[in-house]
Amino acid sequence: MCFDCIFNQQIPCSNSVFIVAAPASKTWVNGLARTYSEQYDAARLSQHISEKEYVQIMERINDLLINYFPCPLAWWCGYICCIFTLGLSLCCPLICINDAEE
Repeated sequence: MCFDCIFNQQIPCSNSVFIVAAPASKTWVNGLARTYSEQYDAARLSQHISEKEYVQIMERINDLLINYFPCPLAWWCGYICCIFTLGLSLCCPLICINDAEE
């Protein structure tokens, strides 16, 4: 999506306290991505979690996000019609995305 570069700039970087999983696909306007990277950062994660556990957790999270994210038709209709509906068309895919966030 053409707006992913803008949305992904708002995602904070990892630091010594928090490790941020990078989006691996489309990002919605609220910052939630359809999938996240399963790449294991051994330098930061090895003392807290094993690579096998990390990959299993990320696969589970990605599976849930894929199941709850809106279909591409709702995604595109929300973006295309937002000009004519003054943003109200984004509420249709947002319902599914809120379920994914929960």
